[in-house]
Amino acid sequence: MRIVPGRPDDARSAAWTEHLTGTAWMDLLMQEDPGSDAAVTLTSVTFAPGGRSHWHRHGAGQLLVIVSGEGWVGDREEGPHLVRAGDLAWTGPDEDHWHGATNDSLLTHLAVTLGSTHWYDEPVDLDDAT
Repeated sequence: MRIVPGRPDDARSAAWTEHLTGTAWMDLLMQEDPGSDAAVTLTSVTFAPGGRSHWHRHGAGQLLVIVSGEGWVGDREEGPHLVRAGDLAWTGPDEDHWHGATNDSLLTHLAVTLGSTHWYDEPVDLDDAT
């Protein structure tokens, strides 16, 4: 068992600057076995309006818990899906996808990432999420 203490009062969100179009902030809340096939990572991410990740995939999948705002979760087969506070989005192992805020709303989600993450350099076209 491992108990992970909450953030200290002086902790700050980090600007997310890689694999991103627009602006977002990330808080790493927990990470177990980073870089391994058994890795588990929990992050809180807030996207500014129009901010979105590049295309990527996770070796064992990812669960997004939409905490506030409105955004998109897109895949290569079905395109973007609108998500709102309270929604859950599951992307299966090695499923190419992206996520981010709509053009007129912030989006905050918790991301439970399983396994390793593979990023593509390919940004998401804004026209894909309108």
